[in-house]
Amino acid sequence: METKIISVSNQKGGTGKTTTSINVGACLASLGQKTLLIDLDPQANLTTGLGIDVHENEPTVYDLLKGLATVKIARKSEIKNLYVIPSGIELAAAEAELMGEIGREQQLRTALSRVEGYDYIIIDTAPTLGVLMLNALSA
Repeated sequence: METKIISVSNQKGGTGKTTTSINVGACLASLGQKTLLIDLDPQANLTTGLGIDVHENEPTVYDLLKGLATVKIARKSEIKNLYVIPSGIELAAAEAELMGEIGREQQLRTALSRVEGYDYIIIDTAPTLGVLMLNALSA
């Protein structure tokens, strides 16, 4: 089965994007589907909502977007079959850093094109229509 990628997006905040991402991911994982959640929001609510602490110098989705890391940085959550690529405040800088790059909206798609072993990838986005959301939608 080919990996299915789902982006949970809305330009308005407070619409349940993160809650939906966590719950759909947990449901799929409980059904035996190996699921990867990607926190593409600098506020990192998905990351903290799953109880994942990100310490300084630990790789995050920022490193994935910048080509400094691969999907192997995913962390196992407390839920069987559920993995997370965490976010952090440094992701806010990625918006500006990617603006001048050719193919800026394809960075995540490129990083995920080499991924194997996951049945589903769910991407939680920030409530803005910028480069990060375009990356999620392009993936």
